[in-house]
Amino acid sequence: MKRVIVGVLAVLAMVALVGCGEAATPQKVSGGSDGSKAQAATKTEKYKIGDTVKIGDVQVKLNKVLKLKNTEFEKPQDSNNMFVAVDLTVTNTSSEAQAVSSLLQLSVKDADGYAASQSFHSKAKPMPEGELAPGAKASGQVVYEVAKKAKGLELVYDASLLGTGQVVWTVGDAAKIK
Repeated sequence: MKRVIVGVLAVLAMVALVGCGEAATPQKVSGGSDGSKAQAATKTEKYKIGDTVKIGDVQVKLNKVLKLKNTEFEKPQDSNNMFVAVDLTVTNTSSEAQAVSSLLQLSVKDADGYAASQSFHSKAKPMPEGELAPGAKASGQVVYEVAKKAKGLELVYDASLLGTGQVVWTVGDAAKIK
Protein backbone atom coordinates (compact mmCIF):
# COMPACT_ATOMS: atom_id res chain seq x y z
CA MET A 1 0.00 0.00 0.00
CA LYS A 2 2.88 2.37 0.81
CA ARG A 3 4.32 1.82 -2.68
CA VAL A 4 1.00 2.77 -4.25
CA ILE A 5 0.78 5.95 -2.18
CA VAL A 6 4.40 6.88 -2.95
CA GLY A 7 3.76 6.18 -6.64
CA VAL A 8 0.65 8.35 -6.69
CA LEU A 9 2.48 11.16 -4.89
CA ALA A 10 5.38 10.92 -7.36
CA VAL A 11 2.94 11.14 -10.28
CA LEU A 12 1.21 14.15 -8.76
CA ALA A 13 4.53 15.87 -8.10
CA MET A 14 5.68 15.29 -11.67
CA VAL A 15 2.39 16.48 -13.14
CA ALA A 16 2.66 19.64 -11.03
CA LEU A 17 6.12 20.25 -12.44
CA VAL A 18 5.20 19.78 -16.10
CA GLY A 19 6.45 22.70 -18.10
CA CYS A 20 8.50 24.14 -15.22
CA GLY A 21 11.84 22.82 -16.43
CA GLU A 22 13.87 24.07 -19.36
CA ALA A 23 14.68 21.81 -22.27
CA ALA A 24 18.07 20.15 -21.87
CA THR A 25 20.28 18.27 -24.26
CA PRO A 26 21.51 14.90 -23.03
CA GLN A 27 25.27 14.72 -22.45
CA LYS A 28 27.33 11.57 -22.30
CA VAL A 29 29.31 11.60 -19.05
CA SER A 30 31.20 8.31 -19.17
CA GLY A 31 31.37 4.89 -20.74
CA GLY A 32 31.93 3.73 -24.28
CA SER A 33 35.28 3.45 -26.01
CA ASP A 34 36.20 7.13 -26.32
CA GLY A 35 36.33 7.77 -22.55
CA SER A 36 35.21 11.39 -22.94
CA LYS A 37 34.04 13.15 -19.78
CA ALA A 38 31.30 15.32 -21.27
CA GLN A 39 30.16 15.15 -24.85
CA ALA A 40 27.16 17.08 -26.14
CA ALA A 41 24.57 14.75 -27.61
CA THR A 42 22.06 15.25 -30.35
CA LYS A 43 18.46 14.36 -29.65
CA THR A 44 18.75 11.30 -31.91
CA GLU A 45 21.95 9.89 -30.43
CA LYS A 46 21.64 6.42 -28.98
CA TYR A 47 23.84 5.25 -26.15
CA LYS A 48 25.31 1.87 -25.26
CA ILE A 49 24.99 -0.29 -22.17
CA GLY A 50 27.46 1.10 -19.63
CA ASP A 51 27.10 4.73 -20.74
CA THR A 52 26.21 7.39 -18.17
CA VAL A 53 24.15 10.23 -19.61
CA LYS A 54 23.33 13.57 -17.96
CA ILE A 55 19.96 15.02 -18.82
CA GLY A 56 18.70 18.03 -16.93
CA ASP A 57 19.51 17.59 -13.25
CA VAL A 58 20.05 13.83 -13.27
CA GLN A 59 22.63 11.36 -14.53
CA VAL A 60 21.33 7.98 -15.66
CA LYS A 61 23.54 4.95 -16.24
CA LEU A 62 22.36 1.74 -17.86
CA ASN A 63 24.63 -0.64 -15.93
CA LYS A 64 23.55 -3.88 -17.61
CA VAL A 65 20.66 -5.78 -19.13
CA LEU A 66 19.98 -9.36 -18.09
CA LYS A 67 17.57 -12.19 -18.68
CA LEU A 68 15.74 -13.45 -15.60
CA LYS A 69 14.86 -17.13 -15.35
CA ASN A 70 11.29 -18.25 -14.96
CA THR A 71 10.37 -19.70 -11.58
CA GLU A 72 7.58 -22.00 -10.53
CA PHE A 73 5.36 -18.99 -9.84
CA GLU A 74 6.84 -16.36 -12.17
CA LYS A 75 6.32 -16.99 -15.84
CA PRO A 76 5.59 -14.53 -18.65
CA GLN A 77 1.93 -14.21 -19.56
CA ASP A 78 2.81 -15.34 -23.09
CA SER A 79 5.02 -18.43 -23.51
CA ASN A 80 6.78 -16.66 -26.42
CA ASN A 81 8.02 -13.98 -24.01
CA MET A 82 10.83 -13.73 -21.47
CA PHE A 83 11.71 -11.53 -18.50
CA VAL A 84 14.40 -8.88 -19.09
CA ALA A 85 15.76 -6.66 -16.31
CA VAL A 86 17.43 -3.31 -16.98
CA ASP A 87 19.85 -2.40 -14.18
CA LEU A 88 20.09 1.36 -13.71
CA THR A 89 21.68 3.98 -11.51
CA VAL A 90 20.10 7.44 -11.30
CA THR A 91 22.07 10.26 -9.63
CA ASN A 92 20.55 13.61 -8.64
CA THR A 93 23.15 16.25 -9.56
CA SER A 94 21.03 19.21 -8.45
CA SER A 95 20.54 20.95 -5.13
CA GLU A 96 16.84 20.04 -5.11
CA ALA A 97 15.00 16.72 -4.81
CA GLN A 98 14.14 15.04 -8.13
CA ALA A 99 11.28 12.64 -8.87
CA VAL A 100 12.14 9.08 -9.95
CA SER A 101 9.42 6.88 -11.43
CA SER A 102 10.20 3.76 -13.45
CA LEU A 103 6.57 3.50 -14.53
CA LEU A 104 6.40 7.05 -15.91
CA GLN A 105 9.99 7.56 -17.07
CA LEU A 106 11.19 4.21 -18.43
CA SER A 107 10.12 1.99 -21.30
CA VAL A 108 11.59 -0.76 -23.45
CA LYS A 109 10.63 -0.69 -27.13
CA ASP A 110 11.40 -2.98 -30.03
CA ALA A 111 12.49 -2.03 -33.57
CA ASP A 112 8.83 -1.64 -34.60
CA GLY A 113 8.14 0.79 -31.75
CA TYR A 114 6.08 -1.59 -29.62
CA ALA A 115 6.55 -1.08 -25.89
CA ALA A 116 7.15 -4.03 -23.58
CA SER A 117 5.03 -4.51 -20.46
CA GLN A 118 6.66 -3.65 -17.18
CA SER A 119 6.52 -6.63 -14.85
CA PHE A 120 7.63 -7.96 -11.47
CA HIS A 121 10.17 -10.68 -10.68
CA SER A 122 11.30 -11.77 -7.22
CA LYS A 123 14.95 -12.08 -8.34
CA ALA A 124 15.15 -8.43 -9.44
CA LYS A 125 16.52 -5.71 -7.18
CA PRO A 126 13.70 -3.12 -7.09
CA MET A 127 14.36 0.41 -8.30
CA PRO A 128 13.61 3.00 -5.59
CA GLU A 129 10.64 5.20 -6.50
CA GLY A 130 9.67 8.70 -5.42
CA GLU A 131 11.93 11.61 -4.50
CA LEU A 132 15.69 11.42 -4.87
CA ALA A 133 17.49 13.76 -2.46
CA PRO A 134 20.10 16.24 -3.73
CA GLY A 135 23.34 14.40 -4.55
CA ALA A 136 21.75 11.00 -3.87
CA LYS A 137 21.93 7.86 -6.02
CA ALA A 138 19.26 5.24 -6.62
CA SER A 139 20.10 1.89 -8.20
CA GLY A 140 17.88 -1.02 -9.07
CA GLN A 141 16.36 -3.16 -11.76
CA VAL A 142 13.18 -2.68 -13.73
CA VAL A 143 11.69 -5.83 -15.27
CA TYR A 144 9.96 -6.07 -18.64
CA GLU A 145 8.24 -8.91 -20.42
CA VAL A 146 9.56 -8.98 -24.01
CA ALA A 147 9.10 -11.31 -26.96
CA LYS A 148 11.93 -13.84 -27.21
CA LYS A 149 12.25 -12.93 -30.90
CA ALA A 150 12.14 -9.14 -30.38
CA LYS A 151 14.72 -7.26 -32.46
CA GLY A 152 16.34 -3.88 -31.86
CA LEU A 153 15.31 -3.39 -28.24
CA GLU A 154 15.94 0.05 -26.77
CA LEU A 155 15.59 1.46 -23.26
CA VAL A 156 14.02 4.92 -23.21
CA TYR A 157 14.38 7.26 -20.22
CA ASP A 158 11.72 9.91 -20.68
CA ALA A 159 12.31 13.05 -18.64
CA SER A 160 9.97 15.14 -20.81
CA LEU A 161 7.46 15.37 -17.96
CA LEU A 162 10.01 17.70 -16.39
CA GLY A 163 10.78 19.46 -19.67
CA THR A 164 14.12 17.76 -20.33
CA GLY A 165 13.58 15.29 -23.19
CA GLN A 166 14.55 11.64 -23.70
CA VAL A 167 17.61 9.41 -23.62
CA VAL A 168 17.79 6.15 -25.58
CA TRP A 169 20.14 3.22 -25.00
CA THR A 170 20.53 0.42 -27.56
CA VAL A 171 19.90 -2.94 -25.89
CA GLY A 172 19.88 -5.19 -28.97
CA ASP A 173 18.00 -8.36 -29.82
CA ALA A 174 16.20 -10.25 -27.02
CA ALA A 175 17.75 -13.58 -28.06
CA LYS A 176 21.24 -12.20 -27.34
CA ILE A 177 20.50 -11.06 -23.77
CA LYS A 178 22.15 -13.35 -21.21
